[in-house]
Amino acid sequence: MTEIVINDSDRRKQYTATGGQVLFPYDFPIFDEAHLVVTRLRAGTLTTFTLTTDYTVSGVGVEAGGNVTLVSGATAGDVITIYGDTPVERTTDFNDAGDFFAATLNREFDLQTQMIQQNERDIARSLRLSAGDTDASMVLPVDRASTFLAFDANKVPIASTGPTGDSSIPVSMFIETLLDDASAAAARSTLGLVIGTDVADAGAVTTSGLTQSTGKLLGRTTASAGAVEEITPGADMTFSAGALGVAAATTTLAGKSELATTAETQTGTDATRTVTPAGFRGAVGFSKYVESAEQAVSAGNVTVAHSLAGTPVMVWAVLRCTTAELGYSIGDELNIVPTNLAGVEHCATYGNATNIGIVVNTTSFQVARKDTLAVATATAASWRIVLRALG
Repeated sequence: MTEIVINDSDRRKQYTATGGQVLFPYDFPIFDEAHLVVTRLRAGTLTTFTLTTDYTVSGVGVEAGGNVTLVSGATAGDVITIYGDTPVERTTDFNDAGDFFAATLNREFDLQTQMIQQNERDIARSLRLSAGDTDASMVLPVDRASTFLAFDANKVPIASTGPTGDSSIPVSMFIETLLDDASAAAARSTLGLVIGTDVADAGAVTTSGLTQSTGKLLGRTTASAGAVEEITPGADMTFSAGALGVAAATTTLAGKSELATTAETQTGTDATRTVTPAGFRGAVGFSKYVESAEQAVSAGNVTVAHSLAGTPVMVWAVLRCTTAELGYSIGDELNIVPTNLAGVEHCATYGNATNIGIVVNTTSFQVARKDTLAVATATAASWRIVLRALG
């Protein structure tokens, strides 16, 4: 059996782990791997690890100690604690006229020394009297449930229920006089505070001694926490006589605007109110405009579907130039009216709940030339019909 020296030690090591760390040394001897306890403190939760399942031990019987190796790596910030926990027991006995080996006796003394070191460690980490303090009983009172631990004038532990007006309150005598105040006014009196002199009254910032530039607000414009700043209201805000408001909207300034009624919209003379879609429709009778794709000029019924909510209030058609002729450029448009067709009413626009269309019985569109103003017949292939509607 290897003889070792038991040096002065509290038999405890603690580490703040790095991410993934698995190896944690201990520097005191043990005689069995079960004589160590390994714990982890993570986010306020203390976990006691299980030997073999959570960790393994090396260095059993080595005077300088060894290593604890975790099965799974630690998380950065984990507090790993390793401490000796030699069982308080004696497993050997010496018989009269029996064997009396020095190694066996040394091992017994080693184990007992480890037990003493562990007791010394645990006592040092406990709540206890200083050696130089006066004597006092440290026995806790039996009726301590749901109370505070406090000490009376004789330094004896008591179960305190809070501010009861006696010496059981675990605060200074001055704070005791404050805690038993039944109102804010009484507390201010105890503290010697006068509203308007020591503290500002509600709404009475002028008596606080603070100064501020004219037309400014107090706040902070940056996202991070920091000192209070003076803020200048934007042009779309008003700040007068202690009141903050929104400026009236104009053609150049965003701001607040009252909504116009249908009657005000129909009158059409108000220059400050805002028209809503519903108000616009109520005033003019429609709120949506639709336009068809270009349709070939041909005799017959040209019809397209519309997306209005019902029958249109107005339907009309135009001829759109797609090949320049008669002085007209591509994209020029001519309104189609019945007298366009050889001087005779041979067309009609119409609409219903789903479609708009135009009925044409000839393609001989006669138009006034744009260049000479003379009447001429348009080439059907050079023009397209476009239907439009309001609803």
